[in-house]
Amino acid sequence: MMSSTRFKFLATVFLPVVVISLLLITNSTLAFTTGTVTGVVTDKQTGEPLPG
Repeated sequence: MMSSTRFKFLATVFLPVVVISLLLITNSTLAFTTGTVTGVVTDKQTGEPLPG
């Protein structure tokens, strides 16, 4: 009887919590992925590149 109760606990509470936690951790690590922004900022009136 004890193993049946333990299995029900694992199946209904523990397993979903673990799965949801893993999904949230995966999403948050993907959000920290950085990229590189490249390009030239130019003055609107003269069209010359701005320093910096």
